[in-house]
Amino acid sequence: MRPKNLRGAWVLLMLMVCIESFSTMMLKQSDGFQILTPTLIALVGFFTVLLLFSFVLNVIPASVAYAVWTGLGTLLVVIAGWVFFGEELTFISIFGITLVVVGVILINRIQDNTQ
Repeated sequence: MRPKNLRGAWVLLMLMVCIESFSTMMLKQSDGFQILTPTLIALVGFFTVLLLFSFVLNVIPASVAYAVWTGLGTLLVVIAGWVFFGEELTFISIFGITLVVVGVILINRIQDNTQ
């Protein structure tokens, strides 16, 4: 499953972000590791994410990969929390997430210009 090119690494990174976000939602469902099924899903998901991340880092610089992982992961978790758990989504939180996404874009642009 190791990516052989940049496109494959980006696809793997996007898959990783989705798995991590889903695992985070399962962690919430586990009720502090009290419910077995979501606990196991979360743990397997997080282990998978770390494995995939090690492959991604062979192709994409760590600064870019980590920024994309955390930025997009945060965005997906905020949206999922709002949609599935009724968590509050205020103007300030939307503004903050927008800043995170803009930051990820800027990091990617800076990295593109230095190569």
